[in-house]
Amino acid sequence: MITIVNETTFNFHSTNLNCGTIPIPATSPGNLLVVVALSFHIAVQWQPADLRGCAESYVATDVDGLLTEVPFYSLPQQNLAFQTPWDWANVAFAGGIRTCADILYVITKGGATSLLFHSSAQTHLWIYELHSDTGTFTLGNFNDTGNKNGAVIGPSLSGSSQAFFICCAAVLNNAYSSVSSPWVLDSTLIDGNAPAYIIGGGNQAGAIFNDPLDEFTCVGAVFNSGPAPPPPPPPPVPTSLCAPVDGIGNPVNGVFIQDLSLFIIPATSLYKQLVPFAAISANESHVQGRAEIILDFNNTEGIYSRDMGTIFTWPVFSETILDVWQPSIIPMDGEIYDRLSYHCLMTSLGTVGWQHAREMNIAYASTTLLMILLTFDQWPSISLVLPPSPSETKQKLTLPPNKFKLAEVFISSTQPFKLWTNDLEMKIKQWGSAETYRVARPVSG
Repeated sequence: MITIVNETTFNFHSTNLNCGTIPIPATSPGNLLVVVALSFHIAVQWQPADLRGCAESYVATDVDGLLTEVPFYSLPQQNLAFQTPWDWANVAFAGGIRTCADILYVITKGGATSLLFHSSAQTHLWIYELHSDTGTFTLGNFNDTGNKNGAVIGPSLSGSSQAFFICCAAVLNNAYSSVSSPWVLDSTLIDGNAPAYIIGGGNQAGAIFNDPLDEFTCVGAVFNSGPAPPPPPPPPVPTSLCAPVDGIGNPVNGVFIQDLSLFIIPATSLYKQLVPFAAISANESHVQGRAEIILDFNNTEGIYSRDMGTIFTWPVFSETILDVWQPSIIPMDGEIYDRLSYHCLMTSLGTVGWQHAREMNIAYASTTLLMILLTFDQWPSISLVLPPSPSETKQKLTLPPNKFKLAEVFISSTQPFKLWTNDLEMKIKQWGSAETYRVARPVSG
């Protein structure tokens, strides 16, 4: 879709200047500047050459340089009283007076705030800044023609992502006595003339200009919203064949250090479980000529495992030398890593005879409810529920009446949870005794 975001008009009569600078709103990168030019009394021979002050006729911006003319001069000669193959000169002639109409354009780099111009004749300029949702523009159909006591039909449109501009210069003015709907006549009339345009009309036959009095020239051009720019290229694919990579060059497992041509693939379970690329982020720094690489697992959460190994591979022609590889290992409880259930089999908890349990303490982390089932040798089972706690917590559970010689604990959840088994505690004492409760641990005793 194309929209007009800024519009500026330069009226020769208000300044009496043929050379100068026109302030315009700062342009945005990738937008299209369209300049419609009308000159009177003499044809303007625009020069697509380097800027040389006011010595030649040109239109430019302070950032983008020269604007390009829609190449009307490349068309076969139309029904004009006078026409030359000059660049930027499309001329009507009557009664010794010549006029010309032109359209110029540039894809702006952004930040342009001035339009620079010089013209050998009295010239009026209409300046439009267009924006395309795709960020690109292409020049479509264009034509020039002239007539007397008749109508001018411009190129046709075929879609909503188009902008069509027509400029008609009458020798004796009043060329725009009417334009066909749904065309828009620019509200800034100068000498009875102004461009007409339609933005995203779709399937329009063109504009019709009625001028029953004068000879005139008319030019029209369509600008299309170009295709969206291609997505950025994927990251470079490692050329090393030391380890498998996916379709965009990322390792399937581990990480690839580009400047060292080094694959680092951590592994657990005696090298049977390779740590995937998505679970690792690598940070590299260079101190005293050496590369220091730190691997972060699971966004600083780490990896819970009984063992850790690492595979290093690099090309034989590489200058890489492995100096020190030291994982940061923190001893954890044997059953702390994620699991769906934990089962402590029947135990006497180190006691003799009948026992009674008053409460339990459980240290855990779980994103879902934690279900606890206590089974006794000679007492009905007890079911308890602990609330979710994504971060580590320790909860106390007061138990209903119970009596047993052997007890069994089963803890489960619908999602993997962490359990600190050394902190799984039961407060018990011998049935019927007056002694104080003591702490028993179903796992470590």
